Amino acid sequence: MAEVNYKKKKIIEITNVTKVFSDVTAVDDVSLAINRGEFVTLLGPSGCGKTTLLRMIAGFDTPTSGKILLEGVDVTDIPPNKRPINTVFQKYALFPHLSVFGNIAYGLKQLKIPSGEKQLRNGKTKQLFRKLTKAEIKVKVERALGVVGLAEYGHRNVTTLSGGQQQRVAIARAIVLEPKVLLLDEPLGALDLKMRKEMQLELKRMHNEFGITFIYVTHDQEEALTMSDTIVVMSDGAVQQVGTPKKIYDEPANAFVANFIGESNLLAGKMIADFKVSALGVILPCSDKGFAKNESVDIVIRPEDIELIGESDEKAQMTGEVISSIFKGTYYEMEVQTGGYEFTVQSTNGKAEGSKVGLYVSPDGIHIMKKMRSANEFIGEADGENLVWMCKGDFELDLPEGVEKGDKLKVIVPFDGVELTDDEEDGVIGGNVTQSIYKGSYYQVQVYTDTDEDFFVDTVDEWDINDRVGINLRRDKVKVEKIEEETEDE
Repeated sequence: MAEVNYKKKKIIEITNVTKVFSDVTAVDDVSLAINRGEFVTLLGPSGCGKTTLLRMIAGFDTPTSGKILLEGVDVTDIPPNKRPINTVFQKYALFPHLSVFGNIAYGLKQLKIPSGEKQLRNGKTKQLFRKLTKAEIKVKVERALGVVGLAEYGHRNVTTLSGGQQQRVAIARAIVLEPKVLLLDEPLGALDLKMRKEMQLELKRMHNEFGITFIYVTHDQEEALTMSDTIVVMSDGAVQQVGTPKKIYDEPANAFVANFIGESNLLAGKMIADFKVSALGVILPCSDKGFAKNESVDIVIRPEDIELIGESDEKAQMTGEVISSIFKGTYYEMEVQTGGYEFTVQSTNGKAEGSKVGLYVSPDGIHIMKKMRSANEFIGEADGENLVWMCKGDFELDLPEGVEKGDKLKVIVPFDGVELTDDEEDGVIGGNVTQSIYKGSYYQVQVYTDTDEDFFVDTVDEWDINDRVGINLRRDKVKVEKIEEETEDE
């Protein structure tokens, strides 16, 4: 995970937070610091845990383990109404029988503010509270209406407003209470594309004007890149990378981030030496160092970083053929087939289909990433002769000598040691495809099993997200090691 800038004043600290629903881990050991006044976006695909994390910050869900601090105070078990945090949801939940003014004023009418102290007979003092006056409420509501661009709409019934206007009312209702933190859970999801883009700019403007800490949840990369000071990319309940929009885009931490943020050409390669990487049979100069010699790595090349030149140009690092070319307004998007990979290229210099071209990428355009993992590793148990019980399935594998039934085992499965089947019944266990990344001559597929485990699979077959598959293991590829139990003396 990327380094978080702790020099600014932290308003929220999330420490080793995990949330488990039944047997499913929705958020897995997340630690995160959020600075006062930042616009932070939790970004990731559906089911990655971003909304669950937001709900725990709000207090609607309680962590299974870990702590959440607000300005240094532990609020992990404090209910939502006791936290200086407000939430705006995708469904606006406005009161249809109230005017715009009435909706925004509703929370203020329930609010009680300190109003001095009273001396008691026993010598102690008691804090007194009062409700806001009508004049005070009017001032606050009118200011909030002005901020969201609805200064003339206070008298209107909310049912007569457009979707974008209703969303602004929902935001005004939240910010009028002057919370320290405003949580927004995919608030623009119900709007059309044009209105979404307008509201993205409006939200950023509101954030700048109020200076409140915004924590925003979305699966839309453009929204995150447009509005955020900091993006937190999540997958499988874990934080994959934290950074500025530019850092996340230009220097993705791993293959998931590179594939999820923007368009990418993602290749498998090996670091030959510092500043040299091998891919597709070609040695390419890069700007990265510090990897082990011949270490397997992932390489990301953004479509706009590829220059198309003449096929015989001495600068050409690879040659290929343009198999499609589409004009997208300000640039052409082309697919270029080389010997071992189909590159996506974006350029103002369009080439016709069938053109023979050379490809050149400068060292700065080649980004090297450590692999998230090099093999699948599981803990299992010997369940008979050449049988290992793991992930609630019996796999036929070669066991080391001396292994007896019940012994604990480490099972190391390379990515090409997993076979997927169309019919779940043909596999030892089943799971759902959650990710598929094209890496040139093969796809790297992630399968999430019913036992909350992930299998990474290298396969020539293309699978769709959410495909239900069966899982088998190639006996000749899998390594099984006995786990020696420690004795009391040890």
